[in-house]
Amino acid sequence: MTTKLPNIILIVMDTAGAKHLSLYGYGRNTTPNLERLAEQGTVYGRCYAPACWTTPSHGSLFTGLYPAQHGAYEGHYLLYENVQHLVPVLKMMGYRTYGISSNYLVAPASGMCRGFDHFVDFGSGFFNLFGPNRPVRENDFAQKLAAQSDLSMLEKVIFLSKYLGESGNYRQVFEKICDSLKKRLSYTLDSVFGLSPITYSARYTEKTAHLFKKVVQELCAKKELPFFFFINFLEPHQLYCPPTRFRKYSKNRDRQQNRIGEFYYIKDNDKISNLMEIYTNLYDDEIYYLDHVINELWSACNDLQLLENTIFIITSDHGEHFGEKGHYGHELSLYNELIQVPLIIKYPAGMAPKGWEDRLVSLNDLYATLLDAAGAPLPCPDSSISLLNGQKREIVCSQIVNPDIWSAPLQAKRQTDPKGAKFSPPVLAVITANGRKIIEHQDGGLEIYDLSKDPHEQHDLAPELPPAILEQLAQFMMLQREATGFNEAVDGAWLAARPEVLGG
Repeated sequence: MTTKLPNIILIVMDTAGAKHLSLYGYGRNTTPNLERLAEQGTVYGRCYAPACWTTPSHGSLFTGLYPAQHGAYEGHYLLYENVQHLVPVLKMMGYRTYGISSNYLVAPASGMCRGFDHFVDFGSGFFNLFGPNRPVRENDFAQKLAAQSDLSMLEKVIFLSKYLGESGNYRQVFEKICDSLKKRLSYTLDSVFGLSPITYSARYTEKTAHLFKKVVQELCAKKELPFFFFINFLEPHQLYCPPTRFRKYSKNRDRQQNRIGEFYYIKDNDKISNLMEIYTNLYDDEIYYLDHVINELWSACNDLQLLENTIFIITSDHGEHFGEKGHYGHELSLYNELIQVPLIIKYPAGMAPKGWEDRLVSLNDLYATLLDAAGAPLPCPDSSISLLNGQKREIVCSQIVNPDIWSAPLQAKRQTDPKGAKFSPPVLAVITANGRKIIEHQDGGLEIYDLSKDPHEQHDLAPELPPAILEQLAQFMMLQREATGFNEAVDGAWLAARPEVLGG
């Protein structure tokens, strides 16, 4: 194993489900470059996200905890203040830390990306086409104000006044006011011209790649090593709009006309079927484009002779539904379309074996793995297991702590689902090392699948099992809720109204 601290590059392909990567067996050739790069690293074939959407998954990635434990979940959004974050630990070990994101949910302002030395947030939209907001630095006033994001407008004015009185730093306050006005104008212009990352992420993907190469080249020239570099590419998150020259499966005239979640409200099955084919084509081409961009980053690192002592990680926070099992987008589901994600890691020589790895893995495990690689003398939570120490998982969990925040699509799902008003959203999924998957719903109902024989979750085994076995599995799920902090996070009134969920 290398004796020098390795550089760490962590790339998140936002919304890229493993199901749509040819590296993972998809029928379309969406990831030719990743397949080639993967030959130099380790591909984890059974990696699962701890949640079905961005905020809780990134929270787990940065803390090693499940969403209910770290606090950034449906309706809450902010990490608990007392959880240990990956970035400050790496800084303590001597790392310089950098981040770029096109997703406003993954930035210092959201409270998700704490303590970075430099962070560029492209997520605020229109103006960042011409140049990003100044990097947010440790102890910056904007970061302090972000920590007060749950305050009312009056309380924020009081906070500003107090800060001025204590520091006398009028310049920072003025800059913050200008940034706020700029952001409001940006939202207006975005809605008119469609130039935000969420409407056309390819522009920001290109800018991110350019900035990454520039910064890494400067770091090498100044010998400012080791470094940790985090990137969130908003590709292939909707709206799906791949660049023209990467439209391998979609046609130039193809456009996403509806946000994917709106199909919960549409009852015209022919229209849904036609558009899902178009949207799938666009989505696949976005992955094909991002595969090209990531290869550019890899090549830049190779040209700088960085790869020998760099942990290069490519993963995703969740996937996307295109009508499978009656679901659209990434909400109200814990099926594998959403929670099975790619994980490719190129380690320095001797750190880990190359090739396909079939062990059970959670995104949580990146936290313990990186602390292990950095030699950090800190304990890791039981929810995070290093991929470097030989220990293997028996189970992984994925949570939706509060599905009721998606009240409109939930109501629409109940109107269109074959189960009708009886449809109950999932709250917890558990996958075991031998391939058993159990999904628990808000009403206590269970779905059970044997992924070794039924990887697409087509055959629910629950109706075939005797009541005694179902009761044992319900007790097993109760233990997993307790072990992962789920019961503590869920509102007490919700639990009191549903004693069956607690096994009572």
